[in-house]
Amino acid sequence: MLKDECGFYHFDTGSVLRAEVASGSDLGTRIGGYINQGLLVPLPVIRELLLKFFRETTAERIMLDGFPRNLEQAAVLDEGLAELDDDLDYVIYLEVARQGLLDRILNRRFCSVCGEIYNLLTEPPRTPGVCDKDGGALVQRKDDTEEVFRERLDVYLEQTVPLLDYYASRGLLHAVDGTRSPGEVAQAILGILGVERRGTA
Repeated sequence: MLKDECGFYHFDTGSVLRAEVASGSDLGTRIGGYINQGLLVPLPVIRELLLKFFRETTAERIMLDGFPRNLEQAAVLDEGLAELDDDLDYVIYLEVARQGLLDRILNRRFCSVCGEIYNLLTEPPRTPGVCDKDGGALVQRKDDTEEVFRERLDVYLEQTVPLLDYYASRGLLHAVDGTRSPGEVAQAILGILGVERRGTA
């Protein structure tokens, strides 16, 4: 909604990495070398990618999705923005209890054709197992299991939670109750950002 109705550029690190590889640029070739070997892309390369994006984008509003995930990545982001004499304006933290997260993961499905995401509990398709948009079959990601969830949560608690104190100390952190409906969550975020949807007074 922030992208479609409020003009935000959705910066999803994974998508940007894949797009750079597909572009055939020197940076993309280097990134592809790491990805093809199953290796994590080193932070200096991520920093280079961020700087390239920030220098080239014409977007006035940018939403970083799932980045940074740890204090090292936060430092890379800070350094990159500082070089451009810019900074973060807000950090939005969606709060959801552990069981609520697990329920979402286990009930998440996506369209095998267009990638549209559904949740069997909160946002089910009109016809079970079928995408509302194109009729594609809905499938479950192989890693959407309780075992993988617990491993991810351990990593999150160890690496990502420290970011909350880091951004809170800078006065940037805003917590939002993520258990509410998507529309209510969106309205809460808009209130924090002081942004209105297109076409509203």
